[in-house]
Amino acid sequence: MRKWIVPLLLVVLVLTSLAGPVSATPTEELTDIATYFPEDTAAFAVIRTDDGYIQQFDSVLQQLAMSIPELGDISAASFVDLLTIDALGGSFDRVVRPWLGDSVALGVFDVDGLVEDIFTIAMVVQGPGEDMTEQPTPELPALVAVEINDRDAAEIFFSEMMTPDPATDIQIEGYSVIVEDGGMVAIGDDVMFIGTPQTVAEVAMMEGDSLLDSEDFTAATG
Repeated sequence: MRKWIVPLLLVVLVLTSLAGPVSATPTEELTDIATYFPEDTAAFAVIRTDDGYIQQFDSVLQQLAMSIPELGDISAASFVDLLTIDALGGSFDRVVRPWLGDSVALGVFDVDGLVEDIFTIAMVVQGPGEDMTEQPTPELPALVAVEINDRDAAEIFFSEMMTPDPATDIQIEGYSVIVEDGGMVAIGDDVMFIGTPQTVAEVAMMEGDSLLDSEDFTAATG
């Protein structure tokens, strides 16, 4: 079980826990990124990551603080920094905002499998004296897609954060690929994929219909 999983799971948790504030955003603005996911994607979640959403999130946190005084003067920036400083080595504005686009999406290809993997990770983390690096890498049948607005900055960030595996030679046309300990990042001009080598490669090289072609998806989001 590897260190790249931690930032990925943080994204999963943020996507699922902050789904409520997204409801005020026009659906078409959030579903464009669904074009990168295959039609048979089992579950899909997306949030805005632009500055406007951060301001909207601030208002939600302020309302929450009125009910829970112990939270104090919490803001979206401070909340996100708690995640990025520990997991990514710097504040959100310094290490992420320069390249982050307007939305982040999570696609799950096997819900039961993902739940089982997360449960396994949680059990290992809670176990006394467990070394995560000695555990097998879970399949994690899910993928995170991130809209980006500066490919060069994203490549620099991930090349500094990750230690590429020199024994792995995976090439995907149109993408810069970094593989580390069972995790993979593929960075394109407008989007970046984070997941396992299998899920990233399948999505980056997808040739069939996308989630936007699914009648169930369009009915649910229309």
